[in-house]
Amino acid sequence: MAISEKDEKSLLNREEWELVIQTRHPVLGDCDAKELQAARKRLRELHAKEQGFARHKSRVGKGTADMRGGSFPGNVEKPARRKQVFAGALKRLNKEIHRRHVMEAREALRDSARRALAMKVAAAEGDS
Repeated sequence: MAISEKDEKSLLNREEWELVIQTRHPVLGDCDAKELQAARKRLRELHAKEQGFARHKSRVGKGTADMRGGSFPGNVEKPARRKQVFAGALKRLNKEIHRRHVMEAREALRDSARRALAMKVAAAEGDS
């Protein structure tokens, strides 16, 4: 089930929220390739961190691991939900990066086809 923006905002701190909001339109379309790559790296780090927290809380709940620091949330729900937020943001970001890559490849193909046609026309005119 998808998580609403309002729920996402309530789960994240300000810095994390600003990063996640960059993965939504129209902000996503305004970012350049370097910004997208930096955001993807940071989101992957945050996702991995929350994944580790969620796994640890699950092991603590089963009794196979000891508790860590006292400031950690009391149940596995919050780290798992935060992980879902970061996973969704990563999914949107990866889709946009892929879309841009496909557009660049399509443009390169068009350019090479135009050059090939121009060469063919020039060769045909030279033979005549």
